[in-house]
Amino acid sequence: MQPGASSDITRTLLSVLVIGALLIGSIWTLLPFLSALIWAATIVIATWPLLLWVQRLFGGRRSLAAATMTCLVLLAVIAPVVVSISTLFETFQSSPAVITDFLERGLPPPPEWVAKLPFVGDSV
Repeated sequence: MQPGASSDITRTLLSVLVIGALLIGSIWTLLPFLSALIWAATIVIATWPLLLWVQRLFGGRRSLAAATMTCLVLLAVIAPVVVSISTLFETFQSSPAVITDFLERGLPPPPEWVAKLPFVGDSV
């Protein structure tokens, strides 16, 4: 056995342990962002052919195509959110009238087919 072989094994083992600890720490740090990274990768892979088409449309200028694609993807995400919020707001505004009407009239009678249900139709 050579005199320097023992220190080489120790140095190699410590290097592997430090690299393993750094790798585990990196994964542990990225764990909360994993779902966002997966969604980002999915969006990039799905829109890549469209990006290449837009890039050809703009004469090969990648930055202009990327800016256009960013705006399109933001529009595709923001537009449904805006529509749903406006629908919720409209529903919220009409909810006092619906509640007042319910308190005044109560529940409407059940449909006629409910009486034809076996065993429980008459009592319901």
